[in-house]
Amino acid sequence: MPRPDEYRVSVTKDYLVFASAHFITFAGHRCEGLHGHNYRAHVTVEGELNTESWFVFDFVELKRIMRRLCDQIDHLVLLPMESPRGFNDPWLHLAAPLLGQADLLVLLGKKPDFVVRFAQAPAVTAGCRVIQVDADAASLRAGAALGIVADPAAVADQLASAARGQAWGHRAWGDEVMRARATVPAPWAEARRSARTPIHPLRVCAALQPHLDRGAILVADGGEFGQWVQAGLEAETRLINGPAGSIGSAIPMAVAAKLRHPDRPVIAALGDGTFGFHAFELDTAARYRLPVVTVIGNDARWNAEHQLQIQHYGAGRTVGCELAPSRYDQLAAALGGHGEHVERAEDLDPALDRALRAGIPAIVNVTIEGLPAPTYTAGPAH
Repeated sequence: MPRPDEYRVSVTKDYLVFASAHFITFAGHRCEGLHGHNYRAHVTVEGELNTESWFVFDFVELKRIMRRLCDQIDHLVLLPMESPRGFNDPWLHLAAPLLGQADLLVLLGKKPDFVVRFAQAPAVTAGCRVIQVDADAASLRAGAALGIVADPAAVADQLASAARGQAWGHRAWGDEVMRARATVPAPWAEARRSARTPIHPLRVCAALQPHLDRGAILVADGGEFGQWVQAGLEAETRLINGPAGSIGSAIPMAVAAKLRHPDRPVIAALGDGTFGFHAFELDTAARYRLPVVTVIGNDARWNAEHQLQIQHYGAGRTVGCELAPSRYDQLAAALGGHGEHVERAEDLDPALDRALRAGIPAIVNVTIEGLPAPTYTAGPAH
């Protein structure tokens, strides 16, 4: 609500519309076709009255700004990269290898760092031109085809304005990327149905997906299990560990998400090593009566470090990565929460249902297979 000395201006017009393309994936990674919807924009501006012009905000200017914003996002499909793995963000699925085919890479306020593999071959083609826009001249990389010192947001506006009215005949590659994003490696379907023990991480994802389809918020941490979760689940609302690649933040973020959305279930997914960082924030959740559900993929291992050691030194030279197969569900009970321990795939669904119905903070401790995080290549993927 505006203060007594403030006013409110609202604008909605028939021409303030845009179309957006998207698709929804379902359990088992069944995917509907890429399609679009039409949307109408509505804006409300609050502020003090300008006593010289007697405007809160110039109505004509407000309409112009809104029209420009609608034009900029009209008929676009965006692929976000939120992961520290950048071009190999697990959410991209089989679109990841296609990004290296781009002949132009525009970095708006983004440094050519590890997230984009330093914008160098083989992550991008040898002939790929790189245009970097940054407000800080010191951030521009030598060797880029073009470096521009400017406000990236302003440059984005200028590019969108220049693009309007142009005839674009190269949508085929964009469509190919979107189809690849909707595609997962063929063995994943079997893994999501698997009854083997220890439980495959994708089997855990298959059990979680129906709850996300019904509106649960997903909080995914880092580590190998966290990467499987980010790759294997589709959520309307999700929080992840972000480009920095930190681990351990899932439970605090889940507590915050539940405070913000008390009417929606909140599920935090993380590995057993990661759980140790902020495990006792479950006590915070219990004290504030915030019924978050924490799903722990327990492979009794610091698996990210384990996999790196295997890559660099071989399976016979791993050291310092083993953990105990601890019963973290019992910790939940000790803190006043609800605990579930799952060793068989057939017990996942009832355990999750009980945890979500408990009405108190819950841990579902799942014994999983310690697999390396998913990767995608131009050839067979896993």
